[in-house]
Amino acid sequence: CRAKHPASFVVHYELALGLGGNLATILDGGTNAIVQRVASKGEVPAWIGLNNLVQFFGPLYSWTSGQLFFAGASFDDFASTTTGEPNQPCVYLDSASGFQWESTSCDVATLAVYEFEYPLDTTLCDEVASKAKLSSCRNDLDLPVSSC
Repeated sequence: CRAKHPASFVVHYELALGLGGNLATILDGGTNAIVQRVASKGEVPAWIGLNNLVQFFGPLYSWTSGQLFFAGASFDDFASTTTGEPNQPCVYLDSASGFQWESTSCDVATLAVYEFEYPLDTTLCDEVASKAKLSSCRNDLDLPVSSC
């Protein structure tokens, strides 16, 4: 599912957990292609579950699902640029680069891609759409103002 309203990384993460899901975990190219396709329907950036907010062993990135990042893929495999990335704590799919991976502050409000167990209860997608609203919006990722 793709959220239809922008929110920070943490807001989307907490909403996903509250609905029994998570932010998207990408461990291979096939999954990345599926998540990119879902994200592209929003035509704006979208959070995925990759972050380094919990740093038990240094600045390692992990997925909100609990898997360590290096278990399956390299950031360079999916990023539009390898120049110093990732250099911010939370990762999103960048609409300006064909939904390649980029990192930024977790406080930025944008859309997100959620994952749920199969078979998917499609009412969960409707809940994501209705609950992920914000009272204010930071426009750091050049989101259209009407999206906020």
